[in-house]
Amino acid sequence: MTFYNNLLVSILINISALQFELIRSHSFPDFSSASSILFDNNKLYLVGDDASDILVLDKEYREIDRIKMFDYPGDRIPKSEKTDLEASVMMNINNETHLMAFGSASDVKRKVIITLPADGSKRPTIIDYSVFVRRLRERGIEQVNIEGATLIGDRLSLINRGNNSYRKNHLITTTKDFWKNQEECSIVVAEIVLPNNEELFKGASEIHFVPSEDLLLFTFTTEATSNPIDDGTIGDSYIGWIISPSNNPMNKLTTMVNLSDVHPDFKGQKIEGVCAEASEDDKLLLHLVADNDSGGTKIFKVVVKSK
Repeated sequence: MTFYNNLLVSILINISALQFELIRSHSFPDFSSASSILFDNNKLYLVGDDASDILVLDKEYREIDRIKMFDYPGDRIPKSEKTDLEASVMMNINNETHLMAFGSASDVKRKVIITLPADGSKRPTIIDYSVFVRRLRERGIEQVNIEGATLIGDRLSLINRGNNSYRKNHLITTTKDFWKNQEECSIVVAEIVLPNNEELFKGASEIHFVPSEDLLLFTFTTEATSNPIDDGTIGDSYIGWIISPSNNPMNKLTTMVNLSDVHPDFKGQKIEGVCAEASEDDKLLLHLVADNDSGGTKIFKVVVKSK
């Protein structure tokens, strides 16, 4: 029986029936602003919103490689010039595993997708997705700010982050190769419903589907900003999920956990990425990354299990 099946009743009845345990954390002061993390073929891939490279780690957080994304001489690409890569997925393209990273689309320079083989054997390809972004606005998303991406079967799901002046997070579903036909591809937009509607707005910062558990994970952060471009004072970060998303048409999260309550190391950390490594023996192993807005990155290993 899977993690999801074992814990379904406990999740719905009492959140105290779950235990989130921080196993370890590690800082990377020389890798800038991690905004997304992927696990593939026993490797972790970290994408930064203003970093020139992709950082590749083994499961013990030892650096294996850096894959060049942009030819920029400094450690951090300035905000006025950066592509603002905030979301990424691994995708099979022409029988080859590619890493696909999405610009946030919050301004003109950020309406691009960067794709390259996961082994770094070829130079990145840049895809303009401004037509798709226009169609998102036509479907009611007033401020486009793409922050997360994941594959659910043959569909691609994206999340759009709101802010303190635009208090809506949206789940966007489209075809996994939507960029090939942006004018005609199917698009479904729905607002993400949080378990409670507190005064402090929680902006969605990542999405990740765990196929073996039929579990859709989300991360959220609180930040003192009223637009999709500027940073603000960092508050708490949260993790939430939807059980069996295909049977949840309202996109209502089952529950949400404040990570600062899990361990003090999460205080003041803006969690921007999450991925699952494995699920077995009623345990789910997660990796999370934080961008502290000052040029560094911190990674966390968390086990979720029943008490």
